[in-house]
Amino acid sequence: MNAQRNVTTSLWPLVADDVLDRAMNTLIPQAKTLIEDLFRYPHWMERSQLTNLVAVSLETNSVAIVLDYVRYQMGRDSKAKTWRIGRPSFGSQLLERLEDLRRMAGGLIEEAIRRHGIEPPDRTAEEERLWMLLVRRFVGALHRNFVYREALVKEDGK
Repeated sequence: MNAQRNVTTSLWPLVADDVLDRAMNTLIPQAKTLIEDLFRYPHWMERSQLTNLVAVSLETNSVAIVLDYVRYQMGRDSKAKTWRIGRPSFGSQLLERLEDLRRMAGGLIEEAIRRHGIEPPDRTAEEERLWMLLVRRFVGALHRNFVYREALVKEDGK
């Protein structure tokens, strides 16, 4: 019985990867929409600002640090032309989406258990880990969509 549990526990990373990949079908369109909303306004957001956000998310295993970084960028935006542009602002929408990813992480664990019948060894720790992975993937999708949208704007000469 213990050997069987060890086998199923060792399969958890594969199961987690599967549900994370499926979640991207939802997250990529959300990132695209957030960037499209940003580009509706004349803004001073530069690619490097999102590159730095990606770097912060890759340098830590703490979502709190990523959230803190976004709030810091919002605070620095004294002219409301980057992180605080729009109603609701780009930064506040981003914070909300990143917080929502925590609930998504819990839901992904439930989905994985339902689909595959395999539970993570430590559910609380796994939810935190999945949340961080979702944040990294979402931030990466934001960056890629920003680069794409920026290229379209340059092509159009706007």
